[in-house]
Amino acid sequence: MYDSLLDILNDFLPASILLTTTLLLIILGLFKNLRENKLIISFIALVGLAISLGCNLYWDFITYNLINHSLSNKPAFFTLTGNFAYGMLNMDSISVIFSCLFIISAFFTILLSLNSSEISSSRYVDYVTLILSMTLFASIVATSNNLITFFVALEAFALCGYAFVLTNKNARFSREAALKYLLYGIFCSAIMLYGFSFVYGYSNSLSIDYAMKFIFTSKDDGLFTLIAILIGVGIAFKLAVLPFHFWAPDVYQGAATPVVAYISTAVKACGFAALLRIYSPVFKYFLSFSQDLLPLCVIVLG
Repeated sequence: MYDSLLDILNDFLPASILLTTTLLLIILGLFKNLRENKLIISFIALVGLAISLGCNLYWDFITYNLINHSLSNKPAFFTLTGNFAYGMLNMDSISVIFSCLFIISAFFTILLSLNSSEISSSRYVDYVTLILSMTLFASIVATSNNLITFFVALEAFALCGYAFVLTNKNARFSREAALKYLLYGIFCSAIMLYGFSFVYGYSNSLSIDYAMKFIFTSKDDGLFTLIAILIGVGIAFKLAVLPFHFWAPDVYQGAATPVVAYISTAVKACGFAALLRIYSPVFKYFLSFSQDLLPLCVIVLG
């Protein structure tokens, strides 16, 4: 329970800064003399990202003391160290690392876009707003512990990505690329949502941590395999894994260069964050039996 407004701000401060910066840019977009000024728009966005990154590092490493926790004997990468928003969001090393990665990716993408001739000045404020929105939603994906929150944030991130591809004013293939990206995304998201329905129907819980652990420990291998495949389809689309990679060549050809840079880093990172967030209860179950397997897992994944 939250006792005061300060408790709410303490939990949601990094995301609130991103949201406030995004809303400010939307308001500035109403003024023609400001919406076409790349320098001012970029400066505001970069300042907002820098403050959000600073709050993330201070909040995550000081408040929840993840550095000391990582030096303990426990496998801290999958260890919950903070729980807020009534259990819908949590804080662990997954959310810390990926939230910072998303912010850094957005920061450098905006820097690359400043002198890019592929980004129209008249649409630049919309372009930067999409970057900040995708960063916000990706951070929620990495922090989510609720099936509904996770799915809505992941799809909001994807919808911004579809529009993001259209920002190239020079490429005649950008519309075709965005359409293919959208159609493939809808198909894979529907399959993933079908998998989530099995998770909730069997576990009777929206908590990712509880539901996935409950299904895995139930020893129903057929159900767990089915759920893993259905959810894996949606995540494989984000990662452009065979055979769900058909959108990638068209998007990389039709999108602007800074957009491709962001998609090839932040979108893939969001897919990995989703993968770890969904299956982290299973990883924790394995690690509880033998921590000797952790170095081997790190080597294999690397």
